[in-house]
Amino acid sequence: MAALLLCVNVVLAVVSIGVAIFACLMNQRELAIDALFGILAFCMIALILWMTASRTTCPLCMTPVLTKKSCSKHTRAKTVLGSHRMRVALSILFKNSFTCPYCLESTAIKVRPRQKSRATR
Repeated sequence: MAALLLCVNVVLAVVSIGVAIFACLMNQRELAIDALFGILAFCMIALILWMTASRTTCPLCMTPVLTKKSCSKHTRAKTVLGSHRMRVALSILFKNSFTCPYCLESTAIKVRPRQKSRATR
């Protein structure tokens, strides 16, 4: 879900800013209001993304891969549109796996069963 929200948020930001600039140049008030709603939607999605992306961690290095961290990336980590997070999000959506930009470990996305605690056995 966080990967989808990140991709939607990037597209929404680009479209909203483009519509806002076009509305200002063409002096169209209705289009400017639509752009404002797009920017507000961007802010709401960014808040939801901030809450959900912090739980998406690499299973090897345990670093959140869809949040902005000031940690140094691996020297061979690749980007999409200049963003390591966008590459991870697109890999999750289209390949169902991702390569961690911090440790360069490839991980398949699959649901793993929860471990039962010793108290419930």
